[in-house]
Amino acid sequence: MSGDEKLTQLLSQLEQQATEGLTYLDQARAKIAALEAEKKQLEEKLQRLETQAQQADRRPLENPISQGLRKVARIEAAGQTQLALEVVETDPLSPHARLDTWFTRYPKAFFRDDPRPLKIGIHDDLRAQEGVSEKRIHRALAGYVKLPRYLRCLKAGAERLDLDGQPVGKVTEEEAEHARLQLEGQRKKNQPPKSQPKRPPKAPKQPKKMLPPKSQPKPVDEGLGEDMEAKLALLLKRHGGPANRS
Repeated sequence: MSGDEKLTQLLSQLEQQATEGLTYLDQARAKIAALEAEKKQLEEKLQRLETQAQQADRRPLENPISQGLRKVARIEAAGQTQLALEVVETDPLSPHARLDTWFTRYPKAFFRDDPRPLKIGIHDDLRAQEGVSEKRIHRALAGYVKLPRYLRCLKAGAERLDLDGQPVGKVTEEEAEHARLQLEGQRKKNQPPKSQPKRPPKAPKQPKKMLPPKSQPKPVDEGLGEDMEAKLALLLKRHGGPANRS
């Protein structure tokens, strides 16, 4: 192979590699453009949510979906640029404090003194509105639905309310009975233990009376016995008793 042929072959290889490189570069640019478009859509969606939150006079511009902070990180890998949106939840409210805000935010559903039955599944509505975890919603909601005055309002046929105070269903017989049992259980739990009647003190034991010792028969004097036998023999002898008979 001559030098010209080698040069031609080398130029052809270089041209092919350049073409492949340009194709890869175009693909990379297309991916970057797609990511930039996705980033723009996310920013527009976030802007709409923030605007809705302001109009509803609820959470300020903190991200109404997660009530937290958000940060955008750029990640560069394999010659491509990718955007990642990470939402970090920061929730300083305790369950009691969150419930306290609901009395103001949802005055047609939550009542301090005269509660009304809530809609079945209202925790899903609260989670969508509040933008916090289901666990935090359940903790705050439990502090309301376990109150004795709330359990007492669960009467069969009573209307259940949504967050806007609109009726959505009624309390069933089974639900009313379950509430009654819960209320009864709370009463028993809070009742002080019954005091046992005190037994009268036992009378002190009386000391046993000591009986006088039994008198023992006095021993017979042997000398006295012999004297009496002699006198008896003498008496028989005088009267001709058996002692003088042969």
